[in-house]
Amino acid sequence: MIAHDYLIANDVCSSGKHYPLEFRRFIKEEDCKDKNIPFKDPTQLFIELIDWTVAKKIPGDFVFDSYYTNAKPLNVGLM
Repeated sequence: MIAHDYLIANDVCSSGKHYPLEFRRFIKEEDCKDKNIPFKDPTQLFIELIDWTVAKKIPGDFVFDSYYTNAKPLNVGLM
């Protein structure tokens, strides 16, 4: 199910229309080893998208799945 492999940062207009801004693709650890690329878990990819959004100074609020409501992503700016 490849659809669950993507984390996407969207801009949502007041009309409700979504505009994708940036994405990260989750790759399983064993596939990373096979491809000789560094493994990043979904939380690391989520933090990358937050950092990317902040660096681009994109205004608005962050809305995200409750999966990411743990200490590491919620304290990114403090670490």
